[in-house]
Amino acid sequence: MASVSESARPMMVVDDAHVTYRVYASGKRMSARDTMFSMQALRGGRGLKTVPALRGVTFSASEGETVGVIGHNGSGKSTLFRAMSGLIPTSQGTIWAADRPVLLGVNAALVPELSGENNIKLGLLAMGFTPEEASAQVDEIADFAELNEFIHHPMRTYSSGMGARLRFAIASAKAHSILLIDEALSVGDRRFKLKSEQRIRELRDSAGLVMIVSHSASSLRDTCERVLWVHKGELRADGPSRDVINDYVKWTKQGTTAVGAASTSKTASKAKTASAARRMQARVAYRAAAQATAAAAAPANAAPAAPRTPTGPVAHATSPGTVRRRRFYQSVRERSRREITALAITGAAILLAVGAGAAIAVVTLLP
Repeated sequence: MASVSESARPMMVVDDAHVTYRVYASGKRMSARDTMFSMQALRGGRGLKTVPALRGVTFSASEGETVGVIGHNGSGKSTLFRAMSGLIPTSQGTIWAADRPVLLGVNAALVPELSGENNIKLGLLAMGFTPEEASAQVDEIADFAELNEFIHHPMRTYSSGMGARLRFAIASAKAHSILLIDEALSVGDRRFKLKSEQRIRELRDSAGLVMIVSHSASSLRDTCERVLWVHKGELRADGPSRDVINDYVKWTKQGTTAVGAASTSKTASKAKTASAARRMQARVAYRAAAQATAAAAAPANAAPAAPRTPTGPVAHATSPGTVRRRRFYQSVRERSRREITALAITGAAILLAVGAGAAIAVVTLLP
């Protein structure tokens, strides 16, 4: 694993994170109501699948680092970033963050019918800028995205490259403490890639931690000093960017392993051997951050405070939206249980009524 100064502040700690989805065999996601009323579920769950998107991912990232994440399509990179940003909950394990992580992607939803200028203002307002600040940055963002005279045209008239450049320019207009960038290095042509890499370096200097998902090995090699290799939802390698990327490139050139299939390379065995060490390091990093934060917050004459639980000084990377979703799903499950109970009581009452009617009929027909 890449060496980091012991005094560096842990910004992100991921401890044995698992994310699983329950879907139909056709790929459709299963709702709570389907779980209760599906006849297939009553017959033992035939036709249902549990898809492990992440399986025991453990690492820690410190302040001042730029960490790249690489892997084939469907390996779990974007799921990892969505879990770290709090957009989806973990099925098992814990994620801590020193500040609220911000996920920047090039697929941000903009309004196709609005002009580029109005979309820039809309995006900046959504990021917390005031209307005056948003208006002041329109020209700078338009120049960076190379919109030229198209800034006044509806966005539906833009090419895919122009739209991607605009989204990245808007997303990178503000510095954040923990910045998660998903597939931002693949937008535009080579000249714009150089500009985007320079912008990411600037964001890295102003942010505490920058993590980048990209399929461009050369871009990650030039931008990041540390790279994580995610394969089939598992952390297969974690170390200096050049070493990890070289192993990844060798694996892609082998052509003997299907996408998403397991492999038993030397790198994979090393990653599995180091899993327990990474988990211990993540927990030690969290405890150190908790103790440092508690010591800084306590008065000078106060007794040393004991380390807090994971709900303490290092904030869990779960957004209020995630909490609301969990409450909603819990309420749906409770409502489904009540409906099933009501159906069972109704059915029992119907059976009793039928039985009573049959008994009365028998008694009446007897001589």
